[in-house]
Amino acid sequence: MIYCPLDPEPPNIHQRTLDGIFALEWPGQADIVFGKQDREYPRRDQNMANRNIRDKYNHARDIVLNDDYEALFTVEADIIPPPFALDRLTKVDADIAYGLYVSRHGKHPWLTLSKVTEQVRGSKGIGETWNERDKMWGNVIETAGVGLGCTLIRREVLEAIPFRVKNEDIANDWYFAIDAKDRNFTQKHDCGVICGHIDGYRTLWPDISQGWRADEELIDYEELINMAHGKYVALTILDMGANFVYPGEKVELDDDVAKVLLKKRAIKPVEVRQEKKIKEVKDYGTNN
Repeated sequence: MIYCPLDPEPPNIHQRTLDGIFALEWPGQADIVFGKQDREYPRRDQNMANRNIRDKYNHARDIVLNDDYEALFTVEADIIPPPFALDRLTKVDADIAYGLYVSRHGKHPWLTLSKVTEQVRGSKGIGETWNERDKMWGNVIETAGVGLGCTLIRREVLEAIPFRVKNEDIANDWYFAIDAKDRNFTQKHDCGVICGHIDGYRTLWPDISQGWRADEELIDYEELINMAHGKYVALTILDMGANFVYPGEKVELDDDVAKVLLKKRAIKPVEVRQEKKIKEVKDYGTNN
């Protein structure tokens, strides 16, 4: 089963992720589930946000176990998998097989670790030097995890391990990797399954020479502002001084403020949002 946990805030899933999921190559039937179940929690409460994503993955686990699926393949809503990702990861001789992508945080390291502990500082990454990356690129290597952005998990792993969180700063993928190691399940990264990680208006990709590279979307902000006529939709919480504007709510802004917020990917013009929605419906109709 292919499972994509949707983001509780807009955009719930990126178009390039959606395109990537539907482009996955698989010779047989592959059921796709988009996890939309969300807890009600304060939007700035990271602990509750981590519990929310944990619950989504446990929802996926329940489906796999109750409906007799052989494995769970996860693609997160900001990941761009290659078409061959599912087919290739099923051929990796491991209980958990990971695709390769970089973190959106810090110096954007490869999410390939040789040691994972409950204290992040005690963990150790692989791929931090050019020599390491050169040896890893295109090959399957044994790791200690982590990440569920593009990951194949065998049924027997899910039978033994539920998803959990403990520390509010650490998501469930970290603990899942720890629990898998403690139960002697094998974990490997296929460094030939190269995935993009969407970060605002750019996509981060693993790179041998410098560790990561970014593809920037070419945005004509003046054109967007002209199309908007001062009317926008919030994509994140906007502090307007006297009040807050929450994701999905409409707001009127002057051009200078709008340009700053567009670059931060905090808003979208109302017109662009509507046109995109219509286009997506037409595309789905063609595919079906």
